[in-house]
Amino acid sequence: LPPRARIATYTVGLALQGVLRTCGVAATEAQREAVEAKMAALRPEMAPYETAIRAQVTKSRGFTCPGADKEAEFQEALRRFIALSPDEFAGVVDRQAEASPGAPVAKP
Repeated sequence: LPPRARIATYTVGLALQGVLRTCGVAATEAQREAVEAKMAALRPEMAPYETAIRAQVTKSRGFTCPGADKEAEFQEALRRFIALSPDEFAGVVDRQAEASPGAPVAKP
């Protein structure tokens, strides 16, 4: 298996791609291209696990179109996904999960 951090990053990337493609969220063309580029870089090592990862994203209730009250959270997730390495990104997700143990966090 690929490292957990890369799987987690890829999982969130799939969700971000879905939101960017199907929801009316604000995102620049540069942001959209950066998400696509990061996913393209991760895709070769994730290919054998693509079906299972997509199934996890589909089951998760956390990856739907964000409402107006969740737009800021989405924008922060988008910014972090683009700016951070997979290990850094997974570290942020882990710290957030530890800070709010009652909140569901999708893990592959």
